[in-house]
Amino acid sequence: MNIRESLARILYPDVFNELNKSMESIHDLNVGISQLNNAVESLKDCPSERDKLKTQLENLKNISPFETYLDAKFPTGTFVYTKRWIKGAPVPMDIRDFIQEDWTLPTLKTLGEIFMTRINYVTDSFAYNGILDWWQVPQETFALAGGDCEDSATLRASLALRAGIKNVFCALGMWNGVGHCFNIYMNEEGNIYILENTINKYAPLPLLKDKLKDTGTGYKINYIFNKNKVWIVDGSTVFGVPVQKEFNIRKVRK
Repeated sequence: MNIRESLARILYPDVFNELNKSMESIHDLNVGISQLNNAVESLKDCPSERDKLKTQLENLKNISPFETYLDAKFPTGTFVYTKRWIKGAPVPMDIRDFIQEDWTLPTLKTLGEIFMTRINYVTDSFAYNGILDWWQVPQETFALAGGDCEDSATLRASLALRAGIKNVFCALGMWNGVGHCFNIYMNEEGNIYILENTINKYAPLPLLKDKLKDTGTGYKINYIFNKNKVWIVDGSTVFGVPVQKEFNIRKVRK
């Protein structure tokens, strides 16, 4: 796509939307951003067009090809976790709020560093006197250097955001028949990987794009979420339990 084509697509919103839908990888996005940066520089003598292009460029930088891919395949919804209590009263939390780009978390540079950060695996029943499925916020997990699968998954997704890596999400489902939460990642080329978060090791497990519902790897995905959205891959259960018994799920097609 040359500069003229970039300008044509950006200056016409309907075409710009088609460009969003066609983003298949982080690489495609980075190429588009680079070309648009060049286009901005070429418009030094046309300030009004340059400002318009700058605005669209900022919009383009916020695109997540992984989000775009999931939007095309799965409905979105809300997913409210209802088991946190403060002073005897329940505090419902949208699970998206467990992924936080917080300045109190450390800034790491690579996925290797993020997934090799040691988080001791500690079951909720041990840490919280028999309470099951108590989700910690990332700051708690980091301060304690411990937690179970969902605590480690949301912390590592938060650390990725802190590092400027927007394509590491969390998945709720099963591993070999046992309820599990793990990370899922789209790389620069648009390939998708499971990142196991409980082993303190960076070991990407490749997936076929059309195998997210039943991966054939021992992992089964019911939901995928980041700080913006929850995608319902197979909404019948979560952690192997019917959703209406443990969680509050509402499907919303956006």
